[in-house]
Amino acid sequence: MNLAALWARPPVVLFHAAAAIGAVVLGLVQDTAPRGHAAAPRSGTGLGQPHGGSGTVLLRDHQPAAWPQYSWIHLIAVVALLILPLPVLAARRGRIRSHRTFMLGLYCGALLITGVFAMGSGSLMGQVVFGL
Repeated sequence: MNLAALWARPPVVLFHAAAAIGAVVLGLVQDTAPRGHAAAPRSGTGLGQPHGGSGTVLLRDHQPAAWPQYSWIHLIAVVALLILPLPVLAARRGRIRSHRTFMLGLYCGALLITGVFAMGSGSLMGQVVFGL
C-alpha cells in the first residue's frame, strides 16, 4: 500500500477517495444489518452525493480539464447523482423493496464495479492499493 501517492494529489482527490471508502464501508454495514434496521439512513446519501459530485470533476490525470478527457466512469458518476433521489423518494413513500433495489444497484454499479476498474494498472488507486 502506497498512501504517499494519494497524499500528493489535490484535496478534491483526497475528498473523493475518503467519500468512496466511507460509502463502501457504510454500504457493507447497511447491507449486512438485519432487515428493517437502517444503521445510518441518511449517511448513505450524505456520502454518495459528495463522492459522485467530486467524481464528475476528476479526470484521468486528476486535474480539471476539457470534456474529451472524461472516461465512462465519469458518466456513471453523473448517472448515479441523477438516480440518487429516486431511492430516497421510494423510502419516504414506504416502498422499501424499491429503495433497497435502487441502493444495491448504486452500491454495486457506482461504487464496487467502478472501484475495481479505478484500481487498474497505472491508475492512482492502483498505485495506492497494489503499488502498481
